[in-house]
Amino acid sequence: MKKKSKEDIDSSEVSNSKMADIMPSPDTHTGELVVSSEKVTFNGKEYSGNHSFFKDIKEEVTSLTIKGYYFPNKKQFNDFINLRSVTIEDEIDPWNDAFYGCRSFSEFIVPETNPDFCAIDGLLIYKEEMSLEMIPSGKGPHISIPEGIKTLGYFSLDSCPDLVSIELPSTITYIDCLSHKENKKLKSFSVAENNPSYMAEDGVLFTKNKGMLFAFPNDKGPEYTIPSGVAVIGEDAFSGCSKLRSITIPSSMVRIEYEGFAGCVKLKEIHVQAKVCPTFHSEDEPFCHVYNATLYVPRGTKKLYEENEKWNVFSKIEEE
Repeated sequence: MKKKSKEDIDSSEVSNSKMADIMPSPDTHTGELVVSSEKVTFNGKEYSGNHSFFKDIKEEVTSLTIKGYYFPNKKQFNDFINLRSVTIEDEIDPWNDAFYGCRSFSEFIVPETNPDFCAIDGLLIYKEEMSLEMIPSGKGPHISIPEGIKTLGYFSLDSCPDLVSIELPSTITYIDCLSHKENKKLKSFSVAENNPSYMAEDGVLFTKNKGMLFAFPNDKGPEYTIPSGVAVIGEDAFSGCSKLRSITIPSSMVRIEYEGFAGCVKLKEIHVQAKVCPTFHSEDEPFCHVYNATLYVPRGTKKLYEENEKWNVFSKIEEE
């Protein structure tokens, strides 16, 4: 089952936001917002900190400091278009969608006294696992993750909508699964050659032995043929690839992990070369977002695919 955050994120709400139409102001004013569970101050003056207040000041805030163990409400700081930095003094539960639309936001600042987090090159890092938790939403379009980072958090890329390319260092050795639904401009992954766990080919992220296709960039192109030898499509690997129209799955494929093709709404042709139906997670509806696509299967296997409850959702199954 896919690993989610503390509660499921409604990506449709994010997609329907107008953050792309909101641009930062050239003003150079300073607006210091400090929030904690006890009080909220703006430019030194204490306020109630209710939802209306945050809405009223969003264009004035240039820096945000979070004190104590504070849980930002979902979308609480969305579209703070002049916000440049966020300082985290103590513990925090980082929401991947807390800063959508903050197009000037380029830096997390974390004091050494913070027990859980640190900042490297402005990125938010969970100390214990050296895990990248969040990229500031205005940090793109090209990001090179610093050496020393060992893991990528599930939502670590989602908060950066302008991301076009990302380079993984040699020290990244573990990625559980990687949400990149909101990275609509993402064209390529690259990986340091001496990375022991992952590799990239033609901008696509694989495990080092190329046994699993881990992540496919959303803006890569309308057609793709998975290389021969790949046996597994990872969780969310093609999720959100709304431009993908045709995919060819090699005969070596044995399994497609949870929501491997979620959100591929323009997919029209699925060419499967495997003579044995690749399997799925028992709770997955792998092609629930794929409409009016034609499934092409090897000659002599049409009945096999028609009798499989995960593959027979296609109204058109043809042999080739």
